[in-house]
Amino acid sequence: MQFARLMAIRLTAAALMLGLCAATLPAAATAIRPARAQSGSGVTTPPHNDPLAHKHTAAMLESCVAASTAQTGGTAMFAAQMTSLPGTYELEMRFEILEHQPGQPAFHRPLGTGAPGLGSWRVSGPHVAILKDFDEVTNLAGPALYKVRVRYRWLDAEGHPIHWAERETEPCKQSAAVTQTG
Repeated sequence: MQFARLMAIRLTAAALMLGLCAATLPAAATAIRPARAQSGSGVTTPPHNDPLAHKHTAAMLESCVAASTAQTGGTAMFAAQMTSLPGTYELEMRFEILEHQPGQPAFHRPLGTGAPGLGSWRVSGPHVAILKDFDEVTNLAGPALYKVRVRYRWLDAEGHPIHWAERETEPCKQSAAVTQTG
């Protein structure tokens, strides 16, 4: 229970800081993309790089613990928050783990990441002002870097996206695990 309260305080503080210093964030971590219009639905695509949506999201690496032995992988805690925008009926957010191993050109989705909740949309109830969530990812192998891409959607009463945003957290570094001899 104390952990949940601490997470809520950290997420609220981070969201306030992001609103005050949005201009200082790296461009790669603040990509805003338009929502997909459904053909024939009459839904319009929100503008690219929507500053309104940008000010209402936060994604962060809360903790990163390296593996202590070859039998136990590392652990990372990722958190995200979004706030309602005018015209929003429901909020949605999705976490997606990304991995970068030495010798690879870029981050990618690792194979076999069937962690519960990752990759599925978390949906708020109607007219919720703030949606906060966090995920603990365990058994992270090293050497590698891990981060989370968080996707955000603001939906109208018909379930159509009116805004769409994406952020990535800072990476969690996992060194090669220590092998124990005995």
